[in-house]
Amino acid sequence: MLTRLASAILVLAGCSANPEVATAPHEMSGPTPMTLHVAGEGTEVHAIRSNATIGEIHRAVLRSAARRLTNEADGEAGLELAVLDVDGIDALIRAQTGARMVVPDWLGIPVQWHRVAVGPASMIQVRSWPLITELGPRAVVEYRVVSDGGTAARRELLVVPGQAVVLMAGAATWPADPDLRDPPVSMAAAAMGWSRDQSDAAIGMILLVPRFEPR
Repeated sequence: MLTRLASAILVLAGCSANPEVATAPHEMSGPTPMTLHVAGEGTEVHAIRSNATIGEIHRAVLRSAARRLTNEADGEAGLELAVLDVDGIDALIRAQTGARMVVPDWLGIPVQWHRVAVGPASMIQVRSWPLITELGPRAVVEYRVVSDGGTAARRELLVVPGQAVVLMAGAATWPADPDLRDPPVSMAAAAMGWSRDQSDAAIGMILLVPRFEPR
């Protein structure tokens, strides 16, 4: 236990507070990437705004071969959770109508909660940090949905290299009907801006992409 704790402290101490942005994950071949790739040890956060319907977003995630991990607390807060391979991120974003290339936020050290979606009475917060385990490097990814009444959903995941976490608004079924434009009213949907009164496109998904690249 002490060995693992010491290893974790060394990893945290070596993390860069000012990571470099790589030119592109796929250099000069293939289509232009939809996201910038941050080189370093830490976690990228992409809040992807989209004009796609919630049903189209769910179907795109399903086609990406993502693994759905939504639990009861997530569902009650109106949140959907899935894990997918990072190689599928570009195709997932391209599948959404109106999605554009985005510049990620970088979750650095010290570990703090970061607001990634904020509504009138609720918000979604995330935090993440690297960890060395007996099985190799991992990233702890934690999220919570917070409302005026307190924390509605909170969860901690252990993510392996090459995986990314996606958060979306949920619906009555999974996946939602492709013709369903808006998700039901919920804390998660409100935080992501799914409102008929909102002029800007809603946040279709929040991508959390741990990176394991020491500088």
